[in-house]
Order: sequence, then structure tokens, then C-alpha cells
Amino acid sequence: MKNKITALSNERMEAIAKDLQVKIYNGLSKSGEEIACLPTYINPGKDFAGKVLALDWGGTNFRASVILFEKLGLPIIKKTKTLSAKEAKGFTGEDLCESMTDLIAQLKNLDETVTQIGYCFSYPAESTLDGDAILLRWTKGIDIPDMIDKLVGKPLMDYINNYKSIKERKVEFKNIKVINDTIACLFAGLEQPGFDSYIGLIVGTGTNMAAVIHKSEIVKLSEKYNGGEWIPVNLESGNLKPFTGNKDEIYLTEIDKKVDL
Repeated sequence: MKNKITALSNERMEAIAKDLQVKIYNGLSKSGEEIACLPTYINPGKDFAGKVLALDWGGTNFRASVILFEKLGLPIIKKTKTLSAKEAKGFTGEDLCESMTDLIAQLKNLDETVTQIGYCFSYPAESTLDGDAILLRWTKGIDIPDMIDKLVGKPLMDYINNYKSIKERKVEFKNIKVINDTIACLFAGLEQPGFDSYIGLIVGTGTNMAAVIHKSEIVKLSEKYNGGEWIPVNLESGNLKPFTGNKDEIYLTEIDKKVDL
């Protein structure tokens, strides 16, 4: 390995933290910044009762499950089916929908009472005001070009609704909400009492963070937004390229360069 991997000094870590802080403010101000700061127009609620189709696609696997939410008590996961993300190599968008729907159709407890989909989509995507999301780019070794700059949720929901074996069970989905995995972690943390601040943190195939930020801090916020005061924001912090302090030199070790996809 050409560059020796060494521990960061406190001074260097402080400089990187300040660099990240500046870039977060930049990302909250305008689109296309190094730290994207993608607002998510979904807020968690506690008044829902019923069954939901929950989908999760990260860097390793696609998972599908029917989850029962009750007024009191924790959600109950009925059954989970898993598909390796490696199988998505060379796929088109339609190929991906087909493989995902094949897996979803295997859920025996999927019936006409399940009309909502919650989709944890662990790739950079810009949320839309109706709760869907537009894919910005692929990471983690996945590359399906015809899906970039297009909606993530609605095409999948439409495909599921037209799938023969699912239609035969009289299942019809009315709505789909798409969130990033960091937002999912953030929402889970909000259930814990006794804390006044939270972040959603992912350290896995990649690393990323999310936070709840007041709308007054999000300069680029859509003028059409008419929701709550506090908005969950997917920072896409894994895209940080911290400077060493030397002109045009970025602190990325050889290991960073290998995993920074």
C-alpha cells in the first residue's frame, strides 16, 4: 500500500469536522453540493393501525415483509423474504421490478388488507413532496442506468399491482413512501425517550448520516412545502472529501479510495 495508514490527530479531526459543518450549510442552501442534504417530506406518525408491506434495499440484499402495526405495542414482523443484491447485475429497471415483485409474491400473508408500502431505499435519492423519491445516482456497486433521474416508488408499486399472482389475491396498493436508510434509523431513535437530539447513522456497505433540521435552516426548501417545522434530512455525508490543509489535497487513504464507490 503506497500511503501509510495513520491515526488522525485531534487537530486534524477538528478541521475535518469544521469542513463537514461548512459543507452541510452549503448543501442546505443549494442543490448539487458535495454534501447533498436531501430533505425528506415524511414525518413519522403513531396513529396508524393495520398491515404494511415493508421493503428494504441496501447494498447487500433486498428484503420484503408484511408488518402489523397495532395501536399499542411494538410492530409485528410476520415473515421476511430476502434477495441478494448481487443478482441485480446487468438489470434494467423493469428487470429489477420483476425480481422484487417475484419475491414479494412469495409472502403468503399478503392480502387485500395490505394497501400501503413503506420502502427503505438506501441510495442517494431526492424526495418528492408526495413521499416518493427520484434516484440521483447509484452506489455500492449497483448500476442500472435507465432508473437514474426517475421515480423510485411509483413504478415499482404499479408493477406490483399488475403482477398476475398478486392481482389474483385482490391485492391493490394505494400508496408508497420512500425513505433513505439513515432516515429509517433516525425515526427509530425518535422512539427513545430522554434525549433532546438524534442522528441517524449507517456504517455498513457505506456510511451516511441523517438529522432533523428546522425548515428555516433549509434555504433550498421547496416553496410548495407546507408541512411541519422540523424536517428529516438525509445528509449523504459519506460523500465528504475532507481537505488535509494543503492546497487541493484531499485526505483519502488507499483504503478510502478502494471503498469510496
